[in-house]
Amino acid sequence: MLNASHTQSPRVINLDKNAVYPAAVDNLKTHKQLPETTELRLVNYLNNPVEQDQCFLKRLTKPGMEFSSFNTILKNHFLRY
Repeated sequence: MLNASHTQSPRVINLDKNAVYPAAVDNLKTHKQLPETTELRLVNYLNNPVEQDQCFLKRLTKPGMEFSSFNTILKNHFLRY
């Protein structure tokens, strides 16, 4: 996959802190599919689009979390007016 003529060798690979990744990268290095000079950086949320999108979703869903039922919504609505 990385040995194709149109690809470049990665200098650094950023991944989250899953225990499987270091073994997988070592396996790629021993099979010469990844250069030995490639650095593996394990960072919790760096370059992780799923974690970055979570902030947006929390902002959307948090206001509705206080209403556990439809009756609570009605009570709060009538108390305000």
